Amino acid sequence: MLVRALRNGEPLAGCRAALVLPGAPEELAALRAGAGREHVLLFGEGGQMAAQGVHIGFFPDQGRLRVEVNRKALEASGLKASFRLLEVAKIVE
Repeated sequence: MLVRALRNGEPLAGCRAALVLPGAPEELAALRAGAGREHVLLFGEGGQMAAQGVHIGFFPDQGRLRVEVNRKALEASGLKASFRLLEVAKIVE
């Protein structure tokens, strides 16, 4: 596995997954569009990441790490989540 940092506006071609850091909405919109074209999984940390269009978000809750999944965003990118992930995740539309 190769890990590399992408600059703003750099294409996601060749990536399988991308960690999305909180930022400007227009940057997130560009990442979502690129993820849809390239079938790249977008994941991020912090509340509301999935509600903003990231596929999978991780957030702390009462001392535990929780997961939220945006199924519509996953499907729009041509990706699917396993039923096991969906069983434990908070589903965000």
